[in-house]
Amino acid sequence: MIKEIYGVKIFPLVVMFYQIRRWWVLRKLRNWWRADMRFLKVMRQHNWTWAHFNFYKRYRFLRRMAECEQQRGNI
Repeated sequence: MIKEIYGVKIFPLVVMFYQIRRWWVLRKLRNWWRADMRFLKVMRQHNWTWAHFNFYKRYRFLRRMAECEQQRGNI
């Protein structure tokens, strides 16, 4: 049951919007990961030790964010 409005089939448009939303969520998560990796690289290059930044905590946080997005149906 695909409806048409002005000769345009609606179902493919809805699927496309869901796909775009999924891409945006994945892009946001990847950007967070990339920023963390860039920061970690700078820290290693300058031999900095920073008590505030813990790689494993950030990794767990991003995994939880991805799980939340999956439960919402965005991924």
